[in-house]
Amino acid sequence: MQDTTNPTPEFPSDNNSSEVAAQAEINKKLRESESQFRTLVEQAPVAMCVFRGSTFIIEVANKKLLELIDRTKEQVINLPVFSALPETVEQGYEELLSNVYNSGIPFIANESPLKLIRSGKEESIFVNFIYTPLFDAQQKIDGVFCVATEVTEQVVARKKIEESEKKFQGAIAAVEGIMWTNNAAGEMYGEQPGWASLTGQTYEEYKGFGWAKSVHPYDAAPTVNAWNDAVKNKKIFEFEHRLLTAEKGWRLFSVKAVPSFDEEGNIQQWIGVHTDITEKKAAVEKLSYRTALLEAHNQASVDGILLVDAKGKIISYNQRFIEIWNMPRHITEANDDEAALSFAMTQLVDPQQFIDKVKYLYQHPTETSLDELEFKDGKIVERNGYPVIGEDGSYYAWSWTFRDITVQKNYQKAIVENEKLLEEKVNQRTKQLEEKNIELQRMNKELEAFAYVSSHDLQEPLRKIQTFASRIMDTEEQLSAKAKDYFDRMRNSASRMQALIQDLLAFSR
Repeated sequence: MQDTTNPTPEFPSDNNSSEVAAQAEINKKLRESESQFRTLVEQAPVAMCVFRGSTFIIEVANKKLLELIDRTKEQVINLPVFSALPETVEQGYEELLSNVYNSGIPFIANESPLKLIRSGKEESIFVNFIYTPLFDAQQKIDGVFCVATEVTEQVVARKKIEESEKKFQGAIAAVEGIMWTNNAAGEMYGEQPGWASLTGQTYEEYKGFGWAKSVHPYDAAPTVNAWNDAVKNKKIFEFEHRLLTAEKGWRLFSVKAVPSFDEEGNIQQWIGVHTDITEKKAAVEKLSYRTALLEAHNQASVDGILLVDAKGKIISYNQRFIEIWNMPRHITEANDDEAALSFAMTQLVDPQQFIDKVKYLYQHPTETSLDELEFKDGKIVERNGYPVIGEDGSYYAWSWTFRDITVQKNYQKAIVENEKLLEEKVNQRTKQLEEKNIELQRMNKELEAFAYVSSHDLQEPLRKIQTFASRIMDTEEQLSAKAKDYFDRMRNSASRMQALIQDLLAFSR
C-alpha cells in the first residue's frame, strides 16, 4: 500500500520545462510584437486607434487621432469611445462598430460626414476610415482597429468644383445663343456643332479665321480687327455684327467671348456666344422711338405729369410739374421722394385731402380720380389720376396729371359775379318798368279822358255851329252875299276844327 500521508513531491520533467520555456518565448515575442505594433500606430502618419471589447474601450490612440478629435490621451484612453466622443452617438458610428465586432467583416467608408466638438465648437468634417476586427490567440474577436484620414479640404474643393460645374452647365443651358470655342490664338478649331448649325459652314470652311466669311462684308473687317485686339490684350470681346445664317439669312447678332486662363495666366482658350438680337434690337429701337415721343409730349404738355410706381416711388415727372408745384431745384436734383412730398404738402391749403385721396386710390387701383387742389398762393389745380394696368390685369404704376385752372376758375367766378350783377340790374330795371307802366296806365287813363272830352265835349259845339250855319244859309233867302260868305267861312272853320279834333284823337290812340 502506498503511503499517501506524506507524498513525495513531483518535479517537472524535462518535457514540461521545454514547454514552459517555449511559452515564455512566445509571450515575449507577443509582447515585442505588441510593442512594435503600438510604436507603429503611434508613429503612423494617419489617425489610428484600437477599441477593445464590446464596449469599445479606447486602448490605443495615436497623435494624429488625438489631433483629429481635438482630445488629449487622458480624455480618451481606457474610456468607451462613445463616452469620450458623445457627439458621435447619434451619427450611426456605434452601429457600424457593432456590426464589425459581431460579424468580423471589415467596413470601409470614404468621405463620411462626421460632426465633432473641436475648440469648443461643433464642426462638420469628412473622413475616410476603415473598421477592421482584431483577433486574440484563440482567433476570437476582442476588438476593432480603426484607421481614419480627414479629407474635408478635398471634399469641399471637389464640391466647389461640382457646384461650379453645375453653374457652368446651367449657364450654358440658359444661354440663348450659340456657343463656340477658339484656341489661344483666336482661331476656331475642332468640332463646333452650334456654329455649323447656325451658319451652315463645314469645319474646313470655318476653321482658323474662316468663320469671318459668314460675317457681313461691311462688318467683317471691323469684327476681325476688334477680335485681334481682344486676343492681343487678353480682354473680353464684345461686338455686334450681321451674320449670314443658314435658315433666316442675314441676322443681327451680339457677340461676347471670354478668355479662359491657366494657373500661370496664359490663355487656354476662348469661349464665345453668338446671340440673335434682330427682333430685340428692333424692339429696343421702337421702344426708344416711342419713349422719345412720350418724353417730347410730356415736356411739351401744358399739364404737369407725374408717374409713380405701385410702392409710391416717383418714376418720372416733366418740367411743367416742377413749375406748377413751385418745386425748388435742390429737391428735384436730389431726387428725394420724401423731401418732394413734404415740400408739396406745404403748398396746399388742405394737405390731408391730398394724402387721403392718394391712399384711397392705392387701395382701389382700378378706379380713376378727378378732383381739384387749392394752393395757398390762390392757385387752383385740377388733379387727374389713371392707373397703369399690365397685361395680366395688375397695376404697377399711377399716372397723374396736374393742370393749372386758376384762370378758368377766375373767369367762371367772374361770369357768376357778372350774372349776379346783371340779374340785380335786370330786377332794378324791371322794377322801374313796373313803375313806368303804372305811370303809363295813369297817363293812358288821362289820355282816354282827354279823348272822351275831345270826341264829345269839343265836337258837340262844332256840330251845332255847322248845323245852325247850314240851316241859316238854307232857309234865309234875304241874306246878303257878304253874310253868306261869312257863314260859309264860319262853317269851313268849324269843319277844319272838327278835322283837327279827329286827327288829335287818332294821334292819342
